[in-house]
Amino acid sequence: LQVLVGRHEPMPFVGIDTTHWGMAGPTYTYMALASSNRPLNQDAIDAALLPTKAYMDNYRSRLADQWNLAGLTTSANWTFMDNDNGMSWCTNHYGMPLTHFYTHYALSGQQVDLHAGSVSFTPVYTPPYTVPLLLAGTTGTVSQDAAGTITVAVAFGALDLPAGGLVVAGKPCPVDVRLTKGQHISWT
Repeated sequence: LQVLVGRHEPMPFVGIDTTHWGMAGPTYTYMALASSNRPLNQDAIDAALLPTKAYMDNYRSRLADQWNLAGLTTSANWTFMDNDNGMSWCTNHYGMPLTHFYTHYALSGQQVDLHAGSVSFTPVYTPPYTVPLLLAGTTGTVSQDAAGTITVAVAFGALDLPAGGLVVAGKPCPVDVRLTKGQHISWT
């Protein structure tokens, strides 16, 4: 918070102003991935994911509380107790994971305009990869193998697009897409 409020030392704000905004990591991750030329090498992907991983590892491994993702966490010497850095301080789980959800879209490069009959993917990965297909009422996977074959599979819901309306890594599907639960389509 010091960056936001401009205070650095005066009491009584020392502890309050050195809290950590929990969504800074996921926001950085999204911006790093979304603004990059694709595909990225694995080192660049790992570097972009590092701030989110550090934030989530604190909850997953240290606090053992993946439900209560706080908007603010404490910094060192918050309570003058041992190991108080990174403790949940303010707000709770209701809205905090929302920024994390954008990471899926940054990794997959998913762009959707259903009114125009268009769904495209520009993953950050080089093949082979599998990324999630996430639409309202429809979930599935988008994969490309090392040989260049693209496969889109629907796990729940339906996907209905005209020929050329589904594009993965710059390659449009040459036929109409009419998929329901458990079905897939492949092309090169």
